[in-house]
Amino acid sequence: MGKGGKYLNKKAAAPKKGAKKTKKVVLTVLVVLLLLLVIGVIGGIWYYNYLINLISRPDDVVAPTNSATIGTMPTIPEAVLVETGEATEPTEATEETWPTVVSDQNITNIMLIGQAARPGEEALIADTMILCSFNREQRTLTLTSLMRDLRLVWPEYIDINGKSHTGNNRINMAYNMGYRWAGNNVQGGMDVLESIVEYNFGVKVDHSVEINFESFETAMELMGGVDIELREDEIKYLQENYPVSNTGKTLKPGWNRLSPYLALGYARMRKVGHGDFERTERQRKVITSLLYRLTQMNVFEINKMFTTLLPTIVTDMTNEEITNLALEFIPMLKGSSLQSQRIPFDGTYSSKQFEIDGRSDYQLVCDTKKNGQMLRQSIGMEEAVPATE
Repeated sequence: MGKGGKYLNKKAAAPKKGAKKTKKVVLTVLVVLLLLLVIGVIGGIWYYNYLINLISRPDDVVAPTNSATIGTMPTIPEAVLVETGEATEPTEATEETWPTVVSDQNITNIMLIGQAARPGEEALIADTMILCSFNREQRTLTLTSLMRDLRLVWPEYIDINGKSHTGNNRINMAYNMGYRWAGNNVQGGMDVLESIVEYNFGVKVDHSVEINFESFETAMELMGGVDIELREDEIKYLQENYPVSNTGKTLKPGWNRLSPYLALGYARMRKVGHGDFERTERQRKVITSLLYRLTQMNVFEINKMFTTLLPTIVTDMTNEEITNLALEFIPMLKGSSLQSQRIPFDGTYSSKQFEIDGRSDYQLVCDTKKNGQMLRQSIGMEEAVPATE
């Protein structure tokens, strides 16, 4: 108020031109950044959906036009005919079997199926069966190979014609039999294999993932090969049976970087060492090496890997289930502990001769209850809880 008792009208100071310009620039930058963020998020979501939709589901797999009908066998070489007879013997419902399936909320079990059939061929015998057990709490990944010759109880399965199937036979036939019983459908193969593992060892199998050997070789090619420790007898076998590869001539005892061609030969090797026992161990070593190499790859290399490999994968998981598992387990992959084993465990089995379709067949008979207990302990399963469907 002035001396005359009147308020003085003070004119507000006009903002400087530079300040106005600075505010406008900051606002523009913020808007641009926000737009870029939105575009990035939308683009990321679109790209992730694009990748995840490259994966096939069982119903997406179209059977070849020459597929066998239900109840008949497709044409199979004489050498492997003994492995494809149907399980027709009465089911051995003994105390060694585990009719109660249990699960643990901290563990996800995924059956990895290595398919021997090439693109365009009908699904035959699952050449590789590895139960991958992720333990969230203990941050462990356990790879458990199932021996091809392992004789187990097959719980009842009703095919699409309403016929009941059950019996006792080797597990490597399960995928093919289930595939045909379901009307040449991959889902049937996965279901039968999962049910046999659950019934005999009492561990819930949550999902299955199938990959063929050609895809396996492609993955190794994109990674530039894998690092494997070789013995002299393994080197000799590779050099004699895979002469096309020049790298076979430079192999030495100890650690070697194997080309995809040699790594696949190494994983398939059965006539060196203790037969299929060492073969399953070699397969787990290759997978372990692949997982390690994956953690060393940059974003661009991983992108090429995904876009090439994902279209060759078949799984019974939904997109949502794949997303949840990826968000949970990929970040922990680097810091997790990886262990490798097989079923049957040492000291729990014997080899016996059986007559199947008029042919003699040696199969591994194991104490399923003891193996189930050892499996549950090895993957860190808590107190047994009945699994819900």
